[in-house]
Amino acid sequence: MCPTLVQAHSDADDTADGLTAKLYLDVRQIDSDFAQTAGLPLAGVSSVTQDGLLWGRSSIGLQGRWQALDAELTAAWSDQEDQVLLDHARLGWQAEGWRVDAGRMNPLDAAQPNAWPVTNLLLQGLLGDDHWHADGAKVQLGSRKRHLSVGAYGQGSYVGAIDQDQSGVALYSMGGQWQQSELRLSAALAYAPDVIRQSTRDSNDVLLPHTHSTNIADCGRTLTCVDGDAKIGWLGLTWQPDAPYALGLYGLARQEDGVLNGNNGVVDYRGELYGWLVDGSYRLAPQWQVHARVERLSIEHRIKGVNASLVTRDAGLLDNHVEPLRYGLRVDYQVLPQATLQVAAYDDQTRDQSDTVLSVGVVVDWAKSVW
Repeated sequence: MCPTLVQAHSDADDTADGLTAKLYLDVRQIDSDFAQTAGLPLAGVSSVTQDGLLWGRSSIGLQGRWQALDAELTAAWSDQEDQVLLDHARLGWQAEGWRVDAGRMNPLDAAQPNAWPVTNLLLQGLLGDDHWHADGAKVQLGSRKRHLSVGAYGQGSYVGAIDQDQSGVALYSMGGQWQQSELRLSAALAYAPDVIRQSTRDSNDVLLPHTHSTNIADCGRTLTCVDGDAKIGWLGLTWQPDAPYALGLYGLARQEDGVLNGNNGVVDYRGELYGWLVDGSYRLAPQWQVHARVERLSIEHRIKGVNASLVTRDAGLLDNHVEPLRYGLRVDYQVLPQATLQVAAYDDQTRDQSDTVLSVGVVVDWAKSVW
């Protein structure tokens, strides 16, 4: 059995007709000195829960296919929102050499790292969350292993993205994948032409609650907001040979351009976010597997204009160049074909003082044909 380093996504073109019920449980007890991950100096991106008993990403759903038509419906628990969310509600049509999907899905059509007990720094920096779903449509040309895709998604598809021109589209995406034997290379680009979101820190550098909505009328009055556009690039490279080891490399680049609008003025703003993640695994025995991971972000803001220092302070962005780092080790023991025990330890260097984060949990991945 080979290690797996990539998030599982539905590949309906080789699925038999029928209906399958799915249950995914990811329950872990995390011990940390801090209830939340470090509040990164990123406009409108909040910290993530990382202490206590968590079961975010646990989901229940149905997936089915009938001839060229396939569908997926999944509800998942979010530790960030503290509620059940409709995570996927997708309808797809498969033909020779192309397919189309519509509904709620992940807009980033590229390989992404498997979930660990704590949200990886790439997703935390990009979204302030551990999942990404959006409502829209996607067209894919090519096969499951080699393809290109384009997609368009509505308001709320990216943190702060709005449909300002009433076109129905708030996020555009493009993706591609090339797979040859054990090597898989994928990349994605996304563009949000109108982004307005409030800062997640106040003028005293105190973290504000996580939110997906901004009262735009308060920007420049009681709120300091980013108002501009966002360009996102993602790269995923995985190597999974017929051997007990595997390797994954992932990269993120985001640039946001516009203004910071606060009660002390309006100033020019450019925010740059870069990150990388290296994920390796080795299967020691049929039931034992060890994983190692290193994650890093680079954050930089360029702010110019009258009262720039005051507006920057109001937005909580005084740390103009930060490079958070985290690395960890995880050991898996497969107790049943559908159940795996996991023990993980991180050294989190996203604060001035490093934090050791420990986790013990169980993952259950169960599926059964019901029709």
